[in-house]
Amino acid sequence: MADIKERIKKLSADEKTPDDLYRQRLAVCKECDFLADGTCLKCGCYPEFRGAFVKNKCPQKKW
Repeated sequence: MADIKERIKKLSADEKTPDDLYRQRLAVCKECDFLADGTCLKCGCYPEFRGAFVKNKCPQKKW
């Protein structure tokens, strides 16, 4: 998780999701049935990392 946080810090402002939207995305993921042990079972990503990129989308189209 520390590595993910460091990578997110290095994102440019154009790449990075605004903080409020990021929190909303993670809240949706936290309630999702496809989240197991911190990993999305649909795409294999870590939601904290996927959600940090403004251009990314949920594979279940939840955000």
